[in-house]
Amino acid sequence: MLHVLAFALLAPPLPVGAAFEEVATFKAPEAHQAVAVDADCFYAIGNRVIARYDKRTGERLATIEASDELPLIHMNGGVVQDGRLVVSHSNFPFTPMTGSIETFDAATLEHLDSESLGRTDGSLTAVLPGRPYPLPRRLGLPQTLVFAHYELPKIPGYGTGSARTEIVRELGERREGYLLPEPVVGRVRPHSVSGATNAGSRSLWLSGHDRPELYRVGFPPAGSEMVLEAIHPAPIAGQGIAADPVEPGVLWGTRRREGLVVKMRLNAAP
Repeated sequence: MLHVLAFALLAPPLPVGAAFEEVATFKAPEAHQAVAVDADCFYAIGNRVIARYDKRTGERLATIEASDELPLIHMNGGVVQDGRLVVSHSNFPFTPMTGSIETFDAATLEHLDSESLGRTDGSLTAVLPGRPYPLPRRLGLPQTLVFAHYELPKIPGYGTGSARTEIVRELGERREGYLLPEPVVGRVRPHSVSGATNAGSRSLWLSGHDRPELYRVGFPPAGSEMVLEAIHPAPIAGQGIAADPVEPGVLWGTRRREGLVVKMRLNAAP
């Protein structure tokens, strides 16, 4: 016991970054899992429903729900790219774990495509689509996926350990996998990473299940463990997040118990 206490006392303090300031909130009861955003609208994402809202007035413009013809189980984080809303989808809390990437028309929410990943090692909670990249490949923006593991022994198959959560980057035929920094694992357990969005070409913003904070993590110069750059207090309650494409420093998140989508701004550049 004494050696554990001594180690804790010697451990370096966690890096704390500037806080995010709440800019606006919008009622959006569908936002149980995540929010996505484009230049004009935000998209409230629930397990089996998506609603499109005007990001200035908060007016609801369109919705789509799961059905027998569209058998969605557990949608998670989403991102808008080139007029399409791309959403991660899993079969949580069932096993074996499976995942898919679902694509919708951002304007109409018409379902356009489903890319099945089959069985997955972890529950897919976020997907950040890549873009075509020039040589060398490192200059491009790869597709990023988050496969979450949990410490929920009462749910069969979901007690494998939060530390097994993996961030995967796909660059053409190349696949890279990274683990979470231990301090982040300690703060998200017994759950996992629920949201992710790009914070530059070599960093990500991550969110947990319910804590009012974001984790900025960087890809390491070597090895397989992400680097914790800073923990930023934020006026959200975990779940899926999104970076505003037209307002630098602005992220969107949710407080699902209140049925709110939150627009927030970083007080100082990270």
